Amino acid sequence: MTTETTRTDLISGSYILRLPSTGGSSQKISVWEIIIPSIVLLGAIPFAISSMLGVRCLMAGALFILFFTLRRSAALPIFALIYLAVLGGVRRNLIPLMGEFHVDPLLTVIPVVIGLIGFGKLLARQIPLDNPIAKTRALLLGLMLTVGLLNPMQGSVIVALGGAMFMVIPILWSFVGRDLGNRRTVQLLYAVALIVALFGAFYGIYQTLYGFTKGEQIWISRDPSYNSINDADAKRPMSFFTSTGEYPLFLAICFVIACAFILSGRFWTLAFPPLLLAGILYSGVRAPIVLSLMGLVVLWGVRGRSITSWIPRLALAAVLGITGLVYGIKHAQNLAMNSSQQALLNHQVEGLSNPTDPNSSTAGIHAASALYGITSSLQHPIGIGLGAITLSGYQLHSSSAGPVVATNMEVDWSNMFLALGPVGGIVYLLFIGATLWCAFKVWHRTRALTTLAILGVLVTSLNTWLNGDNYSTCMLIWFSIGALEREYMLLQAQKTSSPKTASIASVSTSSST
Repeated sequence: MTTETTRTDLISGSYILRLPSTGGSSQKISVWEIIIPSIVLLGAIPFAISSMLGVRCLMAGALFILFFTLRRSAALPIFALIYLAVLGGVRRNLIPLMGEFHVDPLLTVIPVVIGLIGFGKLLARQIPLDNPIAKTRALLLGLMLTVGLLNPMQGSVIVALGGAMFMVIPILWSFVGRDLGNRRTVQLLYAVALIVALFGAFYGIYQTLYGFTKGEQIWISRDPSYNSINDADAKRPMSFFTSTGEYPLFLAICFVIACAFILSGRFWTLAFPPLLLAGILYSGVRAPIVLSLMGLVVLWGVRGRSITSWIPRLALAAVLGITGLVYGIKHAQNLAMNSSQQALLNHQVEGLSNPTDPNSSTAGIHAASALYGITSSLQHPIGIGLGAITLSGYQLHSSSAGPVVATNMEVDWSNMFLALGPVGGIVYLLFIGATLWCAFKVWHRTRALTTLAILGVLVTSLNTWLNGDNYSTCMLIWFSIGALEREYMLLQAQKTSSPKTASIASVSTSSST
């Protein structure tokens, strides 16, 4: 007995794999792949329910079976995005019932599934090297799995594996995006992301008005990574996302996606930008506001038909955007509905109005931190390891585990210099450059909604592509990179193949919701 999922295409058909990859010449899933793990899971129930950790493991096992079954289906990124987006809220609100788990089986579900997909491709020698993105990505992964994973300075093996989960797994999502990321799937994924972001914004604003649940209050009091704005009346909301950093970043990315939809004539998204912008404004985090503006400027600037028209359009959009930001800042403080929101808005206004004032803005601190990663890499030519720059380093590192204290620069390319040394940092910068070059080129050639939205996602999330602590945003970014790679390869196929094959490729890329 078998069940059918998505068929292969020109891209995934170029490297064939049975299990556990997403691509392959046979797109059939045996029912036994579902039945056997389910029987094992059911048999473990009597032994697992004796402890909360056992129950947690059962939950993780059931979710693993679900996602592993969907590994060849376009439903995988849809359900994975929803799961990763709400995972933080679910875990926090389970604390009063089940207790807190720093090493939580629920966190391993998606990484194990995606890790199996990547491992399967590696065993079958299916790692593509046929475009600039793929070549620099392969080099980056090679450094991560050697220098980054085996570096003794990060401490124990557990810390190293935790670092790989936060840094390597997001990159493997690009393989899934290359296999499954046709235009229909990408548009559907982005539409789902908009809906998730809208509910997230509503809940985040609710937290600023009415406070936090019992589980959220416990998490805030215990989590060392949570930061407030040093005001007794205000705490930054995190909605149902993993952290106060991921929440506004996800809204910023979706704000730009909604703008891309509107610019492409999908006017059903008109209500999304103002609502998402309100959520960002009340988050108490300034960077997503600037990133949203930057993404919107780029989207409008590259709408010009010729590349030569992009520069004046970008300049005009930047002037209008900065003018609008200045005007909005002056009136933002009048939008508060209670003391908590007032404190959050004051924090936003003071920092954005005086970006060079160290008493009002942390821009200088963030810039210094980013540069520290580069200068520190000169003292550590092979870096300090992946585990030392991720959340696993904070939670799993002990004073006797290694010579380096866990640290994170909050800027992904700076972290790469710190973790992999100067060579690794340069390779990652080359990867960013190659990806953005392909994004602009593909948009200019296709003029499609999905390629415009992908470009907006990449620009808005600059400096955070590999902040692996942001589970849902990293997944969305790297799946988009894989979908971009797919579009790039289809363009190359149209150039080099026969007219008949080029016609097939054109039809393949024209799918839309």
